Amino acid sequence: NMDDTLAKFFPDVEGKLRETKRKSIYLWESLRAKIAAASQTTKGDQLKFSRDLGTGLTVTVLSPDGEREIVTWIDELRAEGAPVSAFMLQRKALAIAAGEGLSKDALKASWTFRKSHLRRHMISL
Repeated sequence: NMDDTLAKFFPDVEGKLRETKRKSIYLWESLRAKIAAASQTTKGDQLKFSRDLGTGLTVTVLSPDGEREIVTWIDELRAEGAPVSAFMLQRKALAIAAGEGLSKDALKASWTFRKSHLRRHMISL
């Protein structure tokens, strides 16, 4: 029963927020199989979002070797005492993408690309 579920998991929630929680529960129920499948993988339990393959949303990423090349490049510059700017990182990523045969439009090396790359490799600029 939905009222029992809301009372158990959201006892202090009332009004519009209660209605939102009710809708969320129904959404989670409809996605139960997808959530269960994602939680079985090593990384799946850490996902905040998942994107189905073939939905028209594509992301261009550098190869693992290209990513390592950027990390090595940053480490070398820092060892020499040279600061690395966001612009420098963007230019390096675009150069590596070109070297990997990606078109100019395939990889933007945008702010979100830089942010996720730095976070993934635990680097700060």
